[in-house]
Amino acid sequence: MKPQKRIYRSTVSISLFIFGIIVFWSLQAFGAEFSETQKEIWNLEKKYWASIKNADVKTYKNLLHDNLISWRSRMSEPENKPYEMEHNFKVVAYTLKSYEIEPLAIQLFDNVAIVCYYYKFTGTKRSDSGRVIHTWMKQNDTWYLIGLMEASYESLPMHY
Repeated sequence: MKPQKRIYRSTVSISLFIFGIIVFWSLQAFGAEFSETQKEIWNLEKKYWASIKNADVKTYKNLLHDNLISWRSRMSEPENKPYEMEHNFKVVAYTLKSYEIEPLAIQLFDNVAIVCYYYKFTGTKRSDSGRVIHTWMKQNDTWYLIGLMEASYESLPMHY
């Protein structure tokens, strides 16, 4: 077999695999009601946003794992919990007027949950919309946010 045909077959196979994963996640989000655990996770997402809107530092901090890693679209590299508390919470919490979040998929793996959703918010200083992937981990019967990646539609990262 020619090398070009092998590359083509590999590309097609990988594309079909990725398409299958996307379809599976879509079915999980739209094809059936969320399970009780998925509902629990989505309620944590709502609590996360409410804590920001209400400037509730204690609730926000308690949702985050001590080893959280976050990467927001306006940041050039990933950051940790202290940075998230110091910068993101203070920047957004005291200016957030309203928000909307729309779940797309919640995938469970034992004590880990991956949540994909759209967000839109309006603030006194800025408004934004985009998509989020949050990773939650259950530890000692409590769910904690351990990973956060946000992609804004309006403020793309700057790379030089």
